[in-house]
Amino acid sequence: MPPPAHLLVELFEAHGVTTLLTETRLIFPDFSSLWAEAMTFNERKQGEIYTVQLGIRLGIAPGRRVVESFGGVGSNPDEALINAFQGFTVSSFHVFLATFFTPEAYDEQVTYEQWELGSAPRPVILGNLGIKGNFPESTDPTEQFTAFENALKRQNFSPETHWIRLFYGHAGGTTLACEVLLDNEPWPELQEVMRTVAWPPSEEYYSLRVFLVLPAADHNHGTLEHSILTCLLETLQAHPDGSEETLVEAMIARGIVRPTADRAFKFTQLVCGRSILGNLLPKFALDYHFFDAHGTITESGKLADDPLFCLIADALPELMALPSFKTLLIFSSEFNTVNKMLHNGSKPENIQLGPVGFFTEPPTHEGHEKVQTALRQMLEGETPPKTMPWWKKLGRK
Repeated sequence: MPPPAHLLVELFEAHGVTTLLTETRLIFPDFSSLWAEAMTFNERKQGEIYTVQLGIRLGIAPGRRVVESFGGVGSNPDEALINAFQGFTVSSFHVFLATFFTPEAYDEQVTYEQWELGSAPRPVILGNLGIKGNFPESTDPTEQFTAFENALKRQNFSPETHWIRLFYGHAGGTTLACEVLLDNEPWPELQEVMRTVAWPPSEEYYSLRVFLVLPAADHNHGTLEHSILTCLLETLQAHPDGSEETLVEAMIARGIVRPTADRAFKFTQLVCGRSILGNLLPKFALDYHFFDAHGTITESGKLADDPLFCLIADALPELMALPSFKTLLIFSSEFNTVNKMLHNGSKPENIQLGPVGFFTEPPTHEGHEKVQTALRQMLEGETPPKTMPWWKKLGRK
């Protein structure tokens, strides 16, 4: 069986996306915030039939990854894997391309629409409808997917990017599976809606699958970052003594997804700390790095190039006027580090701060040690080891 990561490289390269394959994942030189992984599991042989499950992960932001899974069937392991990749290509791959890699280009393998979701218009990118088995030829699935679309249009979504997947399986005249996922997590309300839809009965097996993405609302015009900043300031005003976790949870309750809320607070702590330290220290690190629990770099960049950081920095006068400003200083790791060094007798002109590092999730002990080593090497000018490691087009298979 060929390594699934190699097949994923071939697929991206065939569509004009340059990739680099590390030990653990694909990275994209032209899209530094994105990465991808491919793996197989549940490989089985049942009589003369081989089955395999293909897992695809696409990292789109710190702590946010799109997870898709496809079953493959064949007369040998290679054939089963290729079958799974065909399902991924038909259903999700072109949505990945159109949303995250080539949003300026038209892709005939996806459908572009504008929906009123809740009370706001939102672009929607929909993949082909993937059908397996023997879907009744006399039946048009328009009714089922119109119900799905209408159910989605009754929902309210936060301005970040969201992805939704519907899978329905049927055999023996009964439903085998009805799954709706929102950002990789089960969505019970929509699952119940789709279970009650009149799916065509059949004794033979059939399944339908559709994948769609709601790109960040008006991201190119900065509306997303402004919405996040407004939510941040209102949350800080409402919870002046709240812990970091309390504040993050409060933003989540207001519709901001956890990785974005966490990122906003980390940047806010940095800005607040530097507003005081700027009177003492000659310069600060201009780069930032996000790490996962194991100490692997998941994103690097310039603080001045990050729209959210820049908005938060511009909002410093508003932040300083908040009762929670002192609490934010306490949360700032840079501020606490310098404060401790000054108390130990260091002179401000001799203090040199290293690059900014954030964890996207609670680190393991080994991960924490690895990050400390990497940041120290960056400060000393060395290069740390890189372990970066929808339905309107029917696709019958």
